[in-house]
Amino acid sequence: MRNMLVFLLLMSMPCGAGLSCAQTAKTSPELPQFSIAISTTNEPRKAGSSIVIEVALTNVSGRTIGLAAEAGRDESRWYTVDVRRQDGSIVLAAPRRPSSQPLPPGAVKVDVYSAVMVELRPGETRKEEVVISDLFDMSRPGKYSVQVTCKGAKSNTITMTVGS
Repeated sequence: MRNMLVFLLLMSMPCGAGLSCAQTAKTSPELPQFSIAISTTNEPRKAGSSIVIEVALTNVSGRTIGLAAEAGRDESRWYTVDVRRQDGSIVLAAPRRPSSQPLPPGAVKVDVYSAVMVELRPGETRKEEVVISDLFDMSRPGKYSVQVTCKGAKSNTITMTVGS
């Protein structure tokens, strides 16, 4: 009974310095660390040709941010790219191209790369060209929309036409 009274007294005390409450105040959503702008860099676009976008990633956080970059990889791990057809359907990833050199029987290919840290100072912008036709199957003529996301921040959406 005594333990129950102590428990009730402790639970009825207002939250004070260093004590946590079961109910916490709601916090505002985290502000984005980046702004992202994308644009197309090549026109006209034909099915089967290289389709390139430029991604401009700007640090808007007010502090230096480190991004892990994987040297030797052909796509960025900093952001995701969303490509959709005019009807809103998701464009599937492009099939991986086989290695140019066949391996001898029993051999295994090992990708070698290293991770480095790239720092973006407040207000600094890093631009990168991305060949999205290497990442997505854009072999069918039509209109495509493209948007890039990085740590919760979304870019503008661009629309491009791929001709036959």
